[in-house]
Amino acid sequence: MLKQIQKFWQDKEITLLDRTQENSSAIKTISDFFEQNYPLKITSSQKSSHYNLVLIHDLDYYAKEDKTDAYYSSQTEVVQNMTVEEVMHKSGTVVKSALVNAVKELTIKAILESEDFSPLNTEINLDDFIFYKYYPESNQTLEFTSHETNFKIQPITSNYDDPFFLNDLLIKRNDRLTTDVEYILLDKQSENYYAVSKTTLKPLPAPSLYEAATNQKGTLAYRGKDARNKYLAGLINLNYFYQHDQLFYNV
Repeated sequence: MLKQIQKFWQDKEITLLDRTQENSSAIKTISDFFEQNYPLKITSSQKSSHYNLVLIHDLDYYAKEDKTDAYYSSQTEVVQNMTVEEVMHKSGTVVKSALVNAVKELTIKAILESEDFSPLNTEINLDDFIFYKYYPESNQTLEFTSHETNFKIQPITSNYDDPFFLNDLLIKRNDRLTTDVEYILLDKQSENYYAVSKTTLKPLPAPSLYEAATNQKGTLAYRGKDARNKYLAGLINLNYFYQHDQLFYNV
């Protein structure tokens, strides 16, 4: 995905716009991060351009400080707002996954504007993967393979061909075998297995969403496209982060 993003921006420039008016050090740290890790053309400025990453505070900050929300929107520009609280650790270092997410969201908006969806093609071939899912009701693992437009589903008949068995992912619960893994993905080229599991983590909007909702004279603050993008981005977009060498994502 990052390669596709870099390719998309190779002939375009992103402006890093500071609307906090007080975080020049954060802007420099963010600029340095991109310069050192991703060869994107990102220039910090006090004036917007066509493509903009905008640094603001979160809603809690503006509520506590009794200041005007600096959220930036435009009918003619492509904009992705990001908050200081989201993209910067208190230690002054960047939150890598949050910055990458911000660029990813800006990229999607730019692609939608251009109406050319070819950059979204990751060139991943499903024929290179095998999916396995275990069904506790029938004590059966099914294998899903594909070849071009055709799919094949077949049961695994031997424990020694069953990745759930081979990787000790079957557990006994209520007198029957089950698993906490949603499915297993095998990359045939690298011969690596990947287990995908649900978590108890739940994405939530900012607490100040509820406060904002009460200030809309009876109209919910998240009614309408612009308001949903502002208040509920963490719920309605695909987001991900790394923790303890694991990748977490929500849609």
